[in-house]
Amino acid sequence: MDWRKKLSRLDLDDIVSENDENTTFFLSKKGVFDEQFLAHVSKQQYQKATDEKIRRAKAISDLVISDNFPTFTINLTSEGPRIITKDFDDIPAVKFEDSKTERGTNIDVYLQNIGISSMVALAQGHEYNEGIFELPAPRMNDHRLMTFSIRMTNTMSKDPRLVKGFGLFQIIIFMPKSILEFLPSFSSLEKKFIPYIKSSLENSDLIEPQMPIIKNFILRTMIDIVLYYSTWDPDFLL
Repeated sequence: MDWRKKLSRLDLDDIVSENDENTTFFLSKKGVFDEQFLAHVSKQQYQKATDEKIRRAKAISDLVISDNFPTFTINLTSEGPRIITKDFDDIPAVKFEDSKTERGTNIDVYLQNIGISSMVALAQGHEYNEGIFELPAPRMNDHRLMTFSIRMTNTMSKDPRLVKGFGLFQIIIFMPKSILEFLPSFSSLEKKFIPYIKSSLENSDLIEPQMPIIKNFILRTMIDIVLYYSTWDPDFLL
């Protein structure tokens, strides 16, 4: 019987290779296939599963600490994207060549540039896309931007288009890649997060006091997602 068919019940894609020294040995020796080769495969699978459990546990422990996830919000105004709130003063992982005295200014410029790029990407052509999007985090190789984009009226704007409901509001979270590996497609999360955020922010005056509550809801929900991702069912969040 072909050895791959015999072991079809196992996930061998990341374990067995025709060029692997152990695989070659086990397949070439009569009498050792059943016990030694299966033991080799089982050991590799166990190690793989153990490593994943450790990474998953680390992801959950990180999500418990809100400060691990710098978050800021931006709104589209008649003058362009404007930073409304941020819950941090610095992002240590972002490197600048300038002196420490200029770092605060550099962080603000850094965030403003992210806001411009994000708004251009999601609001071009008056599409004003609503949903959750993954975008690059400049200068941060180990992070991505988890961007929640919401259409929202800006009653304070001088631009009548924004007053009539064509405004765009975004929550941007710096998300480590170590967390993202345990999350499904962002599109499958939109039905849970977007209606909640929209109902929490009925108008632009509520943004600042509501943001800590919204962020807490996002992170706590993501803990559940990380816990159940291996048996992911998009409907369990609804």
